[in-house]
Amino acid sequence: MKFYLKTFLFAYLYTLLAGFAIQFVILSYIFPQAHWGEGLMVGGDWIEFHKDALEVVSKIEKEGWSAWSLKPEPHYQVMAGITAFFYAFTGIKKPWIMLFYNAFFHAIAFLLLIRILEFFNLKRKYLVLACLPFLVFPSSLTWTSQIHRDGLYIAGIYFIFLGVVLTFKNRPVYAFFSNMAGILLLYLARPHMLIPLRYMLFSLFSVIFIYTFYWFIKHQRINKDNIKGFVSVFLVVILMTPLLPQTQTQIQTQTQIQTQTQVQWRKTPFIPEKIDNLFWNLAQTRQLFIYFFKNYPGNIDHDFIPHSAIDFVKYTPRAFQIGFFAPFPDMWFTKGGTATGTIARYITPFESMFIYVMLLVLPWAVYKLRREPALWFVVLICLVFIWLHVLSEPNVGPIYRKRYAFIMFMCAISVAYILSKKEVIKLVKKNSS
Repeated sequence: MKFYLKTFLFAYLYTLLAGFAIQFVILSYIFPQAHWGEGLMVGGDWIEFHKDALEVVSKIEKEGWSAWSLKPEPHYQVMAGITAFFYAFTGIKKPWIMLFYNAFFHAIAFLLLIRILEFFNLKRKYLVLACLPFLVFPSSLTWTSQIHRDGLYIAGIYFIFLGVVLTFKNRPVYAFFSNMAGILLLYLARPHMLIPLRYMLFSLFSVIFIYTFYWFIKHQRINKDNIKGFVSVFLVVILMTPLLPQTQTQIQTQTQIQTQTQVQWRKTPFIPEKIDNLFWNLAQTRQLFIYFFKNYPGNIDHDFIPHSAIDFVKYTPRAFQIGFFAPFPDMWFTKGGTATGTIARYITPFESMFIYVMLLVLPWAVYKLRREPALWFVVLICLVFIWLHVLSEPNVGPIYRKRYAFIMFMCAISVAYILSKKEVIKLVKKNSS
């Protein structure tokens, strides 16, 4: 506990100080062209969240707390509701008050990442260093120094990862609470991602069931740990069902604009209708994004409009190319749509080069840790979610932010394994001397 407490405080204080530096120094004096005001960057959703929160606070001051809502009008965004709560509760209507909230979730995610890697028998003394890029990469300042929901989303994903690992490690009770914590955070941040998560957890449920049955046939007795894991995942899948959002099919009938952008869809005969409908919903989401954001900088592959599940399968190699390697070198050190976007294009190349190297190491690291089924399953979740984010929002900006939890987990695995090998450490010392 002493190690975890020190690690959390280190991550929390770093994130908090970095956030204050961005809002009060860097934006005000170094990059004033990127400063919208109040410590917020130009061209981001955080401006909308801040304005909506101020309106809610004004209503609370007149009508009392009954005027507060987690998803207030007119945009129904959870970050507007959370921000309004902190503004009204503290009496401080400035974005800097949210830095304490941001730092908490970023530090929690950092701690969770370290804890997950510990279960793969990687050396603790190297884990903080291996996870440090997750903590300090400048792109994370988008949600740690501003008002954004990515901090909630990333912490939620890492709670799910920990729950999966704990399930494989026969700690079903802890796995249950970790999974439920992750589901709650995802429900707040990006509820639509609960749909693919449910399928992934159902796959985990199936794996445990098959393994339990195999164990019974082989040993002629029931493994109680496997049964507990089976029940734990089953309960999570059942309890998350009421939190699932309405499908895009239902949303599709609500506005004339969405009706105009419906994709002509061809059903694939050998795919179950429910699965085929999920692909159709994904195609509709992609088409809506292209319709509303067709002139945005950073758009990529807007000419790809899938009309069947097979089209998604054919596009998969390209989707992974974008998901892993975007922004591509031809976007580095170029002018963005806003001053903030331009600054990002001068920062992300250095992060991208690190990611490229770590992705080259990843297959070797996973192979060396191949006896860890939990790692295989978590990597599978990473691949599926990166794939879905690329398909649903064909713009490099959202893809880069939303893949962060997944890509940084894979990078941390690579770095931790490299640092844990004594021969590598000796080689580095020898070269430095």
